[in-house]
Amino acid sequence: MAVKLAQKTAFQAALALNETGVELQHANRHEEAIITFDKALKLNPNSAARINKGNSLRALGRHEDAIECFNEEIKRNPRNSDAYYSKGNVLGDLGRFEEAIAAFDKALEINPDDTEARRYRELAIKYLKGNVE
Repeated sequence: MAVKLAQKTAFQAALALNETGVELQHANRHEEAIITFDKALKLNPNSAARINKGNSLRALGRHEDAIECFNEEIKRNPRNSDAYYSKGNVLGDLGRFEEAIAAFDKALEINPDDTEARRYRELAIKYLKGNVE
């Protein structure tokens, strides 16, 4: 009983920390958000905080660190379409459009209804073909 309670408490604390990190992101306080997401991940390695951390890393221009973060999430949960979508966005930022398209394709394979992944996939194709004004 005590172990389950401790696990539940850690899970709830990780959720609260993740929510705080998102609030910090919205305030453009990404360095603080990353620290908060790391705390959440220590309590619950399966937390959604990893995707959010990657997005803060991207916002700070730390693209390779963001990709590493998304890859870690993909390794932990290969069915997480958000990880592929977020990775595709960073790859697009870097002009690595073929890789971005592959990431968006994987996101769409997992979640065919993801309109954002579909939209950014099409945009990456346009950039790859040089058809963007």
